[in-house]
Amino acid sequence: MSAPELPVSPLFSRRAHLIAIGAAALVLALWLLGTPDGVLGKAAAIGYAICHQIAERTFPIDPDAALLMPLCARCTGIYLGVLLSCLLLIARGRLRSYRFPPPPIVLILLGFIGVLGIDGTNSYLTLFPGYQPLYPPSNLLRLLTGLLTGIAVAHLVVPFFNSTIWAQPRPTRSLDGARDLLATCGLAGIVALLVLSRRPLILWVLGILSSLSVVALLSAIGAALFVSVLRRERQAQTWRDAIAPFAAGFTLAMLQLSAIAAVRFALTGTWSGFVIN
Repeated sequence: MSAPELPVSPLFSRRAHLIAIGAAALVLALWLLGTPDGVLGKAAAIGYAICHQIAERTFPIDPDAALLMPLCARCTGIYLGVLLSCLLLIARGRLRSYRFPPPPIVLILLGFIGVLGIDGTNSYLTLFPGYQPLYPPSNLLRLLTGLLTGIAVAHLVVPFFNSTIWAQPRPTRSLDGARDLLATCGLAGIVALLVLSRRPLILWVLGILSSLSVVALLSAIGAALFVSVLRRERQAQTWRDAIAPFAAGFTLAMLQLSAIAAVRFALTGTWSGFVIN
């Protein structure tokens, strides 16, 4: 099965590339100036825009110093799951695959998201006095359901992105079947063990990677939306052709994160996570 042929033309001019890169650099510089100091501070600022960062629901990097990972346990799992899946696609030469997994695998992936919804609802309702949870929530469950959902998100978003950006995406599936899915889940289990190791250096690295994964995912979605709005779908031949869309997607991602963070800071007056009373 091959993708339908579309006429190919130069995607963007050199001037458009420079404008897109310049806009991305300007937004990044302003964001760096307006967020907390330090690498971990910048990573936490990304999490601040998309995660509650409740201390009790976040793995500590250094309990003695009250130093937490940038994202809560569930969000850490989601974005590490996305990153792991993309790294595996690169290793297998399928990062530009445009075909979705077989229907039974897609149903399983949707089931992963559904399980996260159930666990998230059970966990969220414990914030209300008098609620008796269906089962005791835990950061381990939050991490595992997040990892499974991250795998699902990656294998649903990547084919959409590839079919939107590339003139000749590869006619392969991101996942071929149950064996591929089981292997991915097995490696996700190793990632979970690394998080549970509680070793500060490992958690610091994973925390930074999870925050970068947030930006990468939002940038990819923004790039796809950008070319769709301009009606320039399926015209990129090489990664160089995709620089302008990626830069535009990055700009959109950083503006989105900045706007949400600005509203949250205006309401709370602090860069800290929410507090459970």
